[in-house]
Amino acid sequence: MTSTLLGGATDLRSRLRLAAATVLRISPDHVGDDTSFTSLGLDSLAAAELTTVVGDMLGVAIPLTAVHEYSTVAALARFIEGGSHSGVTPCERMRADAVLPEDIRPHFIAGSPAARTRDARHILLTGATGFLGAHLLRTLLDETDARILCLVRGRTRDGVEADMRLIDNLARYGLDDARTAARVVAVEGDLARPHLGMSPTTFDALAHGVEAIIHGGAQVDWVRGYDGLRDVNVLGTREILRLACRGVPKPVHFISSLGVCYSLIGPRALDEGEDALPLLEGLRLGYAQSKCIAEALVREAGRRGLPVSIVRPALLSGDSVDGRSNVDDLLTRFIAGCVSMMAAPDLDWRVDCLPVDQVARAIVRLAREHATGTGVAHISAKQPRHWRECVLWMRLCGYELELLPYHEWLERLGDEATVGHCLHPLRSFFLHPVAGENGLTLPEVYEESRRARIRDERSHERLAALGAGCSSIDSALLDRYFAQYVVARVVPDVRRRYEMKAGAGLPSSPATIDALRPEVERALRQRCGDPSLSIEGVTLAPMGGDDSIVSELTSWREGAEMGLFRGAVAVRGANGSMTARVVVKVKPSDESVLEVAESVAALASPTLGREYARFRDFHGFTRCHVRELALYRESDPRIRRHSPAPLALSPVGETHRVTLVLEEIPASGLFHPGDADAPWSPVLLGAAIDGAAQIHSLWYGREAELMEQTWLAPVRDSARLTSMRPLWSALVDHARTHSPAWRDALLARTHHQLVERVSEWSIPLTGLPRALIHNDFNPRNIGMLTTSAPRLCAFDWELATIGLPQRDLAELLCWTLHASTPREEVAAWIERARVQLSAATGARIEASDWELGFRAALCELLVDRLAMYAMVDRFRPQRYLPRVARTWMTLQSYYPWRGE
Repeated sequence: MTSTLLGGATDLRSRLRLAAATVLRISPDHVGDDTSFTSLGLDSLAAAELTTVVGDMLGVAIPLTAVHEYSTVAALARFIEGGSHSGVTPCERMRADAVLPEDIRPHFIAGSPAARTRDARHILLTGATGFLGAHLLRTLLDETDARILCLVRGRTRDGVEADMRLIDNLARYGLDDARTAARVVAVEGDLARPHLGMSPTTFDALAHGVEAIIHGGAQVDWVRGYDGLRDVNVLGTREILRLACRGVPKPVHFISSLGVCYSLIGPRALDEGEDALPLLEGLRLGYAQSKCIAEALVREAGRRGLPVSIVRPALLSGDSVDGRSNVDDLLTRFIAGCVSMMAAPDLDWRVDCLPVDQVARAIVRLAREHATGTGVAHISAKQPRHWRECVLWMRLCGYELELLPYHEWLERLGDEATVGHCLHPLRSFFLHPVAGENGLTLPEVYEESRRARIRDERSHERLAALGAGCSSIDSALLDRYFAQYVVARVVPDVRRRYEMKAGAGLPSSPATIDALRPEVERALRQRCGDPSLSIEGVTLAPMGGDDSIVSELTSWREGAEMGLFRGAVAVRGANGSMTARVVVKVKPSDESVLEVAESVAALASPTLGREYARFRDFHGFTRCHVRELALYRESDPRIRRHSPAPLALSPVGETHRVTLVLEEIPASGLFHPGDADAPWSPVLLGAAIDGAAQIHSLWYGREAELMEQTWLAPVRDSARLTSMRPLWSALVDHARTHSPAWRDALLARTHHQLVERVSEWSIPLTGLPRALIHNDFNPRNIGMLTTSAPRLCAFDWELATIGLPQRDLAELLCWTLHASTPREEVAAWIERARVQLSAATGARIEASDWELGFRAALCELLVDRLAMYAMVDRFRPQRYLPRVARTWMTLQSYYPWRGE
């Protein structure tokens, strides 16, 4: 770029002044050559818009961070002309800022105890006029008796005084009340200026007037470069530390960001003990860089003796009560833009969001707990949502979105995000590549495969002990967020294809099982041998856990009282009061489940969506709600002994919603590993195989009778499985393209070959003797009763069907064995299953037929079930899938399909 190209420096500066004035909606006369853009009101969105305007005006590519790093007309002009910071790298400039001046050092009086935040009567809070700051202020008011001094910039250009901005900000998020005025004091100051913009006398008075500091003030921005954030985020932190060391040393609790951990160099997993400064060169976000340098200053103050703590929260979302959010942030605009464009980028993002009120509570309680030294905590979601899952939720909510490859989405962004569009100011954020990253943009740099993983186990333990754990974003909370978005006109109000029940959320009463109360009482009387026993009350709580995406979204869609709950039933009888522990399972209709499953398939791929819908009756979900009821009504001990005991069930004929009240098995008596990676011990695996043989023996050899059961889903014979080849092909294409497990070329090739040969291996599936099989027989749905000799306990019978017993066996072995398991051991388990079933039924089962059925079952397991898991994995990671796929490959290498 040269001055000749741009028409000369004088002309260039005039044009830059005009561009800045246009974006900031002020007169060009107010834009001096050396006037900071920030002082003129430049925020993150205006910065992105100014970058776009300058780039379009000059016909050149302007880096996203340019207007922040070169934040005056003169500096920006010099950058465009080609001269800036010659001889000094950006990281060298940052590291120079990480040196804490020698005069910032605490001085303790001998014998005096170190100050603790929990004892403070006066607490200084910075950032109180922000989103998190408002909730911090509210939490401090609610959980302490201290007077809260809030550092606030003085009168704004529109004449609003500092104290009114505090009150208005609390009111904006519904947090103001009568207590606010009495205990809140606005202190005029500016983080971007030396001594916080105060006179020496005022600075000293403030230092002697507080006993603790929570430093949350910052420019939170995903767009600005380091230089644009330095004054507030770095130098402001330096001045806060100076204040803390003046007079009696005061603890400082610094609010950083998990963004400091997302370096592209260094370890792939970072815990709370990791110092981010050595990884600075791998940080690509200006905000993360500024927090990294500020952390370095705080750490050095801690080494000099100042009590300090660092809290690294994840992204903030709306509050957990009514969903009020910061509708002006980048993420909200991004969502609104996707809704407007009817398209979302297919990015491998985990949306690690936490409700802002819970984060504020965690920060305050960590601060009050901290005593000495330097403490670091990570505040992150236990189960972050994948971006694609959020897109799926929006589709189910009624917003018509398609998932596009990122660069295809960028093309649409360029076409549609014209002036006035909510994403127009942010086009450069998405479009401009990051220097040194081979053309990748910032959104691509922060995909899961490129950034480090956060370790937060110690922090979760600390927060749990403090009663300050943070919940993950679930469907009900997303619903509240979007309700607030609609009120704020961020997104349009859309009418869903189904009716949501009022008050969606957690059940607060026993209404869910009221209709079954007499049946529950009868069951408990019989179990306790007390005919006078009666129920006095019932409380329910969601069981949580990593439920399937289809189950969770179906429950959300149907309303508050759907799902799986742990219940406490208070009863009184002849021997006094007691509490019975139960599990309550409330199931929607099969049609609701099918609609959600079809939405998952359609978003994964239009072709997959069409084929999935075409064969909707043959996925096993049809009549799933009444099937489980029927099987829990089955009195044969071969099932009852190997599944939870039912206390009460919905009456026959219930179709919209069915309820099961089951006896809860104490955790101390149940081995339920879920998705654990460790292979099962021989004792447990043997007990599972023996129990399965008992279950299979109930209907083995009675196929004609089983086929007459009205609760059975349509059965797939060989012809049907062969006719479904277009679906199997769409699944294998999707898995090869999108699933990490299918990066194994041999697995992908084998999968494709088996789809082509479905007409062969499907014949034994219906030609060999069949039984009632669980059809979801893996450690997520089975456990082992361990109070005496291990005994199988199978639950979640929704997918039960008629099929080869070897199908349950193949699934069980894929989950419970290791990929390195030797062939002899696998053969022994397969033989044990044959012998046990033969003994339980009295039937002669030929070893060759049993092995043939096992080979065919392995084929079906991959082509149908594992391929379906690969589809779901794109939206909600299925952690077990790579391991299970590897074990499947081992078993298939021992027992390949040979076309017998």
